[in-house]
Amino acid sequence: MNTKAALDLLMKRLGNRTAPGLRVSCLEEMVVAQEQLEQAPELPWFLKSERVITSTEIGERRLALPPDFIREVEDFNLEISEDGVTYDDLGRENYDEVQVRIDRNAEPGKPDSYYFRGNYVILRPTPDKEYFVRWPTYYAKQDPPVDDIANENLWFKHVPDLVMAMAGAIVSGLHIKDPALVTQFLTMQKSAEDRLVRLITAKEEENRDRAMG
Repeated sequence: MNTKAALDLLMKRLGNRTAPGLRVSCLEEMVVAQEQLEQAPELPWFLKSERVITSTEIGERRLALPPDFIREVEDFNLEISEDGVTYDDLGRENYDEVQVRIDRNAEPGKPDSYYFRGNYVILRPTPDKEYFVRWPTYYAKQDPPVDDIANENLWFKHVPDLVMAMAGAIVSGLHIKDPALVTQFLTMQKSAEDRLVRLITAKEEENRDRAMG
């Protein structure tokens, strides 16, 4: 469902509202709802990115995270290559543990591990030349919704009812101040959340069956 259609439907569910200002508020709350969903402990399969390849700099341990990076996908570590063809896994380390035993005088070389710090991946040891670094996949943020028929990010493609329900509950409570509508939207939200959990579980089972087969 494109974002314009979702906003049209949400305005109808709010009582066939037409005020432009309220529509803007609905869109703003959709943006917030999406941000909250992307911070959830469990993320859906459709946020998994395609493969992304970058490169290191000589003498620079830091590697900037992709701008849409949320977090890693379990069991998929960074990979490194000298020729861009054959890749080796990098070991993922814990930041606190690394600080206890890190050798800051270690000789530069081909990195064999990494850890996260802020908006960067820190490679160990420091790269002695340019290497290809590959993200096999990671959970990626979606572009924020805009009120346009051409706009449809993956949240609106797979679970538009969840985004609408979350936004509708806030708009009903803070902007319209209608407790009955708040209750209705919270019920819709719970139903949509349950459906998303079932979809995630089904996708995990499907992937497990493929791996076993």
